Amino acid sequence: DATFGHGLVNLVSAFAELDVMFPKIISASLATEGRIGALAVGTASTSSATTTSQWYRCTAPGDATSSKPANCTAIANAVATSYKSTIKDLRKFLRYSVTIASGVNNSILSTTFSATAIPESGAWISTSTLESKTKTPLGKLLRSPSKGLRTFRVVGGSCKLRKSALIAPAFPGVCKLKISIAAKAPFPKLGFTAIITFS
Repeated sequence: DATFGHGLVNLVSAFAELDVMFPKIISASLATEGRIGALAVGTASTSSATTTSQWYRCTAPGDATSSKPANCTAIANAVATSYKSTIKDLRKFLRYSVTIASGVNNSILSTTFSATAIPESGAWISTSTLESKTKTPLGKLLRSPSKGLRTFRVVGGSCKLRKSALIAPAFPGVCKLKISIAAKAPFPKLGFTAIITFS
């Protein structure tokens, strides 16, 4: 025929043409720091030359799938291969999806959704490892786009708080630091317990 030729079949060309007509999405994945304001990057492995992207905001983690999870909502205008998270994504899970069109007149649409496991956080520490006998300013240790009042409390380990700084012990160990950030629009109250290892 017009696609595959007449007479003897060239299997290499035939399968190559089929791959163009009916490309397969192998997988979709994303890389995210899980931090508000950071850039998440989506990737897809597919034989299709043309793909469309869409980011989703989900209320729970989940495995990769070929059908839209019920707990996910498409993010308006988030159709690039990268996405910068916003306050709307706080404590939500991002998913990256890829759709390809194949078949006659691109009549067949296939979509795959990446797995998601990391919620987007509004507060985090810049490092979880520090050297013994050091003094680290709390403003340097805690990272958050929220402007709420910050409070710190040692709940475990031998580290100390002194003059807005974390004082490391003189020997290796672990410190548990409870961190709270008061609510201040547009952010709600934030808080978590950080585990810091001293070497």
